[in-house]
Amino acid sequence: MIIEKRYCKKCNEPIYGRSDKVFCDDGCRNAYNNIHRKETNDCVVKIYKQLRLNRKILEKIYTGGVGNVRVPRNKMLKLGYNFLYLTNFQVDYKGDQYEYCFDYGYLVLDKDWVLVVKDMFE
Repeated sequence: MIIEKRYCKKCNEPIYGRSDKVFCDDGCRNAYNNIHRKETNDCVVKIYKQLRLNRKILEKIYTGGVGNVRVPRNKMLKLGYNFLYLTNFQVDYKGDQYEYCFDYGYLVLDKDWVLVVKDMFE
């Protein structure tokens, strides 16, 4: 039987003990997992930050008017709205697709205009 030497994923020190052991100690395991978790968390934080900004912009536009508000798409872009980030969408009985960022959303009217709405499907 040939015993293959194993090395820690974090510090490359030899590992002794169980055959399924991957790290030499808890410190290396924690350090390794913290680094990988941070990379994932950074991505999640970036996405959530944009979603919050999108919602804030929609809320500001909606509460600035009375009910649903027709607004130029350019205005939303200038305020920092990113149309690639949304939380869900709904299709009404006419087949119109409303795209939402939490409880506020919009309907694309044409290439230059959108209609900002509060969640009508609640």
